Amino acid sequence: MNDPEKAEDVLQDTLLSIHRARHTYLPGRPVGPWMYAICGHRMTDFYRWHRRVEKAEIALTEDIDPQSEENKRGRSVLEALAGLPEKQQQVIKLLKVQGLSVKEVSNATGMSESSVKVTAFRGYESIRQIFGVAKK
Repeated sequence: MNDPEKAEDVLQDTLLSIHRARHTYLPGRPVGPWMYAICGHRMTDFYRWHRRVEKAEIALTEDIDPQSEENKRGRSVLEALAGLPEKQQQVIKLLKVQGLSVKEVSNATGMSESSVKVTAFRGYESIRQIFGVAKK
């Protein structure tokens, strides 16, 4: 992790996690291993998220060709997304574009977590149908 901003984000998330989990600490037990376990979980979460985002994102450069295959696919996906009902568009954009969790989307939209999942699933199914992709 060479980016100081990312390191600060992970540190802040770790400190918040320690604060939130303070009720799980057993007095009389060593604090170090308890804190190290929480830190390890936060680092694992960070790397999982970062790896997932890196696989999904295409690096943008100034010399990118507007006629490239990646741009054509990106436009096709945006057009398919625009054809969905407003609620499905909103949920998918929050989940996939902004990278929010289901719980965060639930809080942002006022929908239940189950409704967020169902709405996203239906949107994904519609996009699969538009592209003629069979579900695995």
